[in-house]
Amino acid sequence: MLLYATLISIPNGPPTGVDHSAGDARLSCEDEVSRRLGEVNFPFDPDVRYLNGGTYHLAGIADAKLAQETVRRNYECTVQFVGDDEYRVDSLRVWQSH
Repeated sequence: MLLYATLISIPNGPPTGVDHSAGDARLSCEDEVSRRLGEVNFPFDPDVRYLNGGTYHLAGIADAKLAQETVRRNYECTVQFVGDDEYRVDSLRVWQSH
């Protein structure tokens, strides 16, 4: 019964045959994080969830080089596929990890 409950709680991915992808949404989000923080490294793959209607939610970690040190930051963003291989970052939140 536990396996069944786990399987039905997994969110659906994007429908097949669409022109958008989680990978492209990730690149758009990471580009925006880089614009905000400057020199940045993404040490881990982000959590990417497909919401619906071409919208993705991403959450991850970025290591930003500030002055002489590297500061770890968390980020979340919402990315919308707008057509013709174009994505728009609708929201981005960045905060410092402890």
